[in-house]
Amino acid sequence: TNSEGCQDTASAIITANVSPVAQAGFIDTSGCVPHVISFSSNSLFADGIFWDFGDGDTSTAINVQHTYALPGTYQPVLIATSNSGCSDTLIFSAPVEVHPNPVAAFNVNQTSACSGSQFLFSSQSSPAAGLTYQWNIAGNNYTTTNPAVALMVPGFHNVSLIVTNPFG
Repeated sequence: TNSEGCQDTASAIITANVSPVAQAGFIDTSGCVPHVISFSSNSLFADGIFWDFGDGDTSTAINVQHTYALPGTYQPVLIATSNSGCSDTLIFSAPVEVHPNPVAAFNVNQTSACSGSQFLFSSQSSPAAGLTYQWNIAGNNYTTTNPAVALMVPGFHNVSLIVTNPFG
């Protein structure tokens, strides 16, 4: 209002759009390559979903399975968007840990000997620490790292070694 009593008014209508709420879940945050995880979004008020799996791959599916092909630590992110341009980002608190597969290998002190001779098996598996061992030597099972076995029955005998790391 000025001294003559004149005035002017400006007005507008503004909109506060509903913001989406990014919510999601996944299980199995640790495993060996290839590690497959099922991601599911239960975001609220979202018209669109964008997943960033932390390894260079992305998806716009609401529920998706993703395969981590290389060992490493990955930080998945979910972005929920609305048609009005609002968005919410969820960074998962627990990263995905993908571990390399162990490699089974062994040496034996001799590949041919008389019946009753002792064969000394030596694991050359990697990584060297943290593995569990499942040997099958001539139909018998052993769980030691480096078993010594006397083969009493003449003939050809199969030997196999399965190694498992703590991640499965």
